[in-house]
Amino acid sequence: MSGGLRAGAEGSEVQAVQQRLLDLHFDPGPADGKFGLATTYAVQAFEKLQGMSPDGKVDAAFLASLASPAPIVALVPDGGANRVEVDLAHQVLSVYLDNSLRLVTHVSTGNNQRYCVEGDCQIAVTPIGSFRFSWRATGWREARLGKLYNPIYFTSDGVAVHGSLSVPTYPASHGCVRIPMHIAEYFPSLVKRGDPIFVTDGRPVGPPPVLPGSPPTTDKPASSGDATTTTAAPTTTTTEPPTTEPPTTEPPTPTTAPPGSTPTTPTP
Repeated sequence: MSGGLRAGAEGSEVQAVQQRLLDLHFDPGPADGKFGLATTYAVQAFEKLQGMSPDGKVDAAFLASLASPAPIVALVPDGGANRVEVDLAHQVLSVYLDNSLRLVTHVSTGNNQRYCVEGDCQIAVTPIGSFRFSWRATGWREARLGKLYNPIYFTSDGVAVHGSLSVPTYPASHGCVRIPMHIAEYFPSLVKRGDPIFVTDGRPVGPPPVLPGSPPTTDKPASSGDATTTTAAPTTTTTEPPTTEPPTTEPPTPTTAPPGSTPTTPTP
């Protein structure tokens, strides 16, 4: 493996890395020996949690860390058996089911920059605190600030976890939590209405509030609860800061289930 492995590589070495990531609850897509975008995102998530530069490349240092990784420490260990934790400091999201870690994924959150839409100017912040998942939509949804895939909202003003064609290693969103498309295919099956989601940069957060009784007021999804609405896939994406990361226009590689779970049918 002289020079290491990166996007585009194929073979048994790639497959071994993919399987090890799956064993550690990351999702590189199927362990098929093909180093695509899904594998790049999983490698980046692992690198960030291990204190490495998230360049998405597999070299000797990465392999050494992969063989004996530092343990993943829960941010809110008393937050409930089923919960989601968003680590703003490392830009990763973790899903716990039955008090067991089931999924870790790379994300991109609010970039803390000022933006204006239709004369309304705000700061792009992903709020720190304790929340509950409430309203959701299925498929591509045209929102005021762009297109969201399979969004699940957790604040009354429209902040959601959703799939995106662009998930850079740095905070880049208007405030939502962007997740890779192959994760977004099945993420809605992992969380239910009312499940807690904790967002923190390391500081303590309190218990989640009572479940909101109405959709977001400024960015209402087209349906409530588990009802669905589907729109066509977007032909463009929202503007991104310049990046040297792997191309984000690669079609998503669907996976049928998160690492360690019983296979389920992906959401269309």
